[in-house]
Amino acid sequence: MSVLDVAHSVVHDYPGGAEALAVRLGMAASTLRSQVNPNIPTHVLGLLSAVRISQLSGDFRMLFSFASECGFVCMPCDGSISEVSPLMGLSSLMEAHGDVGAQVASALADGRISASEMDAIEDAIAANVTRLHALAGALRAARRRGVCHAPA
Repeated sequence: MSVLDVAHSVVHDYPGGAEALAVRLGMAASTLRSQVNPNIPTHVLGLLSAVRISQLSGDFRMLFSFASECGFVCMPCDGSISEVSPLMGLSSLMEAHGDVGAQVASALADGRISASEMDAIEDAIAANVTRLHALAGALRAARRRGVCHAPA
């Protein structure tokens, strides 16, 4: 789905639709509807408006679509990553790594990978990457606190 189609969906999927979201954005509903209508090339949704819509709605499909169209992926950054101890971060990472292996093994058991199996594999990989970042954040936080442990 193109980023324009996604913008249209995000606005119209908002509870109360474009009318409710336009009020929160401080613009006329007709303007917002026109800006996200992929069939009206003369009205465009600005980048700052797209960011604000994502923040207000909590719907980040535009961000993911934009990243995908550019050949990138993005994932949420857990704000609490520095609250995890490095040991727990490592343990969580190993668990996620095992989940990737389990999903791949399960998918390959019958000699083919279905669409739902591929989705599950990609979700497991995304969780693994997120936990890698969590581990890095936990280690940075421990370093800032001066936490170190003597070798065993």
